[in-house]
Amino acid sequence: MKWRDQGILLGTTPFGETSVIVDALTSENGRMRAVLRGGQSRKFRPILQIGNILDITWRARLSEHMGSVQIDLVKSYPEIMDNQITLCGIASMTAMLSVFLEDRDPQPEIYQTTLNLHSLLSEPDMWSVGYFFWELALLEELGFGLDVGKCVVTGETEDLRYISPKSGCAVSTQAAGEWANRLLSMPRIMSTHNKKMSDVFDGLQVLSYFWENKVSPGLNVQTLPTSRVRFLDIMQRHTSRQQ
Repeated sequence: MKWRDQGILLGTTPFGETSVIVDALTSENGRMRAVLRGGQSRKFRPILQIGNILDITWRARLSEHMGSVQIDLVKSYPEIMDNQITLCGIASMTAMLSVFLEDRDPQPEIYQTTLNLHSLLSEPDMWSVGYFFWELALLEELGFGLDVGKCVVTGETEDLRYISPKSGCAVSTQAAGEWANRLLSMPRIMSTHNKKMSDVFDGLQVLSYFWENKVSPGLNVQTLPTSRVRFLDIMQRHTSRQQ
């Protein structure tokens, strides 16, 4: 068995004395993990940086085997290291993909969405806003998408101030009534055309509810990645400084 594809490196794990297990999200073959022989050598250090785009050739005797890979670097992103927001954000992004995506389940849309997010790495403010919408897209791909285009009760498309924690649907002020204190506030980043970096933290806090109470139990995930928690802490501090 053999295939060749491009993939975004999510991480590596030491395997034996000289090899590593490469974890990557590929364009056509989904998330894959396979052995890279000699992967602990100096030759591969600049290549095996999370977020890098790799050319991957996978081989195995049977399709269900882990297999081994040969890799070449397609594109690196040194600008990741230039800013704490992108550095911690990429760590969060790759960890979320590693935790929530099943092996060998093709995810072409989330691959392309992730690639699109990479194109903003030189502009941390825009990248952080893009990261919020990337998480929204990942929720959708996993089957837990939010529906905030109209009120779930009345069908209204105006004055959508809340999100139902049960259904993930928008609720208008009128429909919320006395139940408003039991609903999640609609984050500003989802309700205005003027998207700002300062709104990212509040938006991610709302998404955290769904990751922790809907997605994680549904997919038998015990806890969210610590790198995402760290990224939210960075965004909170950045927001506090702007206020």
